[in-house]
Amino acid sequence: MDYRYRVAKSRALELINMFPDAEGELPTRPPPRPKPINKPIVPKKKDINAPPETTREYLNRTVTEAVQMAVNELTKLRPAEPLKFLAEYLLKLNSEALAKSQFVDDIDLD
Repeated sequence: MDYRYRVAKSRALELINMFPDAEGELPTRPPPRPKPINKPIVPKKKDINAPPETTREYLNRTVTEAVQMAVNELTKLRPAEPLKFLAEYLLKLNSEALAKSQFVDDIDLD
């Protein structure tokens, strides 16, 4: 079986499961959990002699990964209220990243 056919078929099945059926019932499958960010987002210490950071560098360092993950989930799920979905998704990622960085701060290495 052709690889593209299998991918298209599995994507079609995912889409069918995401939308209500003819009676208007929502699918019973819960939405997927956001993937945790591998590293906590913590600001780096500034080097006085370093050139100033560009806007692109700042965004890549701080938010690009999280926004890409949120937009990927948004395009997969296509919720009725996309802005609310993005806001909640990003808040959840932020709270997970803060909890993870707080856990690292609580560990005493001495």
